[in-house]
Amino acid sequence: MTPLRSSLVGLCVVGAALAALVPPNAGSTGPTESPTAVDSPVRVVAEVKARHHIHVRWRARVVARGERIVARGRVPHRHRRVVLQVRRAGRWVVSDRAATNGRRFRVEVRAPRRAGRFTYRLVSPVTRAQRRHGLRRALSEPTTILVGSARTRGPEALGDPADFTHITTANARWNPCETITYRVNPTYGPATALRDVAGAVKRVEEATGLDLAYAGTTEVVPQANSGEGYPKDTQIVIAWAGRSQSPMITGDGVAGVGGPIGWHGNVEEDGTPVLTWSRGTVVLNSAFNRLDPGFGTGATMGRLVMHELGHVVGLGHAVTGSQVMFPTLREGYPGAWGAGDRAGLAGLGAEQGCILPRDSAAPSARRRGGVAVVSPVTVDTLGDVAGEAAVTRSVG
Repeated sequence: MTPLRSSLVGLCVVGAALAALVPPNAGSTGPTESPTAVDSPVRVVAEVKARHHIHVRWRARVVARGERIVARGRVPHRHRRVVLQVRRAGRWVVSDRAATNGRRFRVEVRAPRRAGRFTYRLVSPVTRAQRRHGLRRALSEPTTILVGSARTRGPEALGDPADFTHITTANARWNPCETITYRVNPTYGPATALRDVAGAVKRVEEATGLDLAYAGTTEVVPQANSGEGYPKDTQIVIAWAGRSQSPMITGDGVAGVGGPIGWHGNVEEDGTPVLTWSRGTVVLNSAFNRLDPGFGTGATMGRLVMHELGHVVGLGHAVTGSQVMFPTLREGYPGAWGAGDRAGLAGLGAEQGCILPRDSAAPSARRRGGVAVVSPVTVDTLGDVAGEAAVTRSVG
């Protein structure tokens, strides 16, 4: 446990101790961006050489939720209609229609409001008269569009892009193709509690492409990282409490705790087993309500909430103070993700694709499911991890 000494605020995490750092080249090519990050909108024009006679140029392959997906191209013959289709539940559904100007066309549709990978194609149907003249339906190659969240523009990210760890393993995350609901208990929090949580959630969404939806307030004060007592429509609870309200606040110097709980048995799109987070817990010590609100420089409430939500998403601790995920809040650093934070969060987000039920995997990839619980750790007065490393156990 760490008392607040001038510029240091102790943090306690449900879940992660320091795991091995990723190699220096993993996750990013520079201090400001990660090659795996959902960085949208992207204005690089990508061309698909269609084998099926419709040539398409997509304005972007990575877009923000709600942004427009735009396709331009040409069809084999003049005066053809063009239909934009999206793949849903195993079938193609019409998203937009357009007429060609000569042989050229432009279609656009608003991207889905949830993050994930979506497959689109262009179809140019024919009328009976055109069929009698020997024309046939034309298709484009199916193209996958990654829908995430637009990154807000701001100062250059600080620190080393390799400065991040995972709360358990890199192959443990939330499903980016499902909405994650959260509730807030601001009863014992500061007047700005809801505003600070909303700002921190927005920054998590921007860095990961995950879709976090506010479901309202709650009276729940988590007593353990178990998800017990949560409303049925709630996956994450964020609450302020004192030592007398929650045993998760283990000492006067602990400013907050946060972590996930999930299930084994689901798989990646390629059949690789993945630990899927299904619940998350954040408890913030009401003794630290005096922290400055917002996301300014230094030890702020906004930066504290960001840190704990970083654990809920699946990050462990960083090793330098320039990162939000450093075990203590330091003066002199902004309320913005560092380069390591960004790289780690991007690797746990929408770009990794959907998580599928184990029944959809090949038999060799199926395994017995079980809940994964991450044991809490404490932080001593120097901000170093004291005691055991993060432990995952399977039950049920």
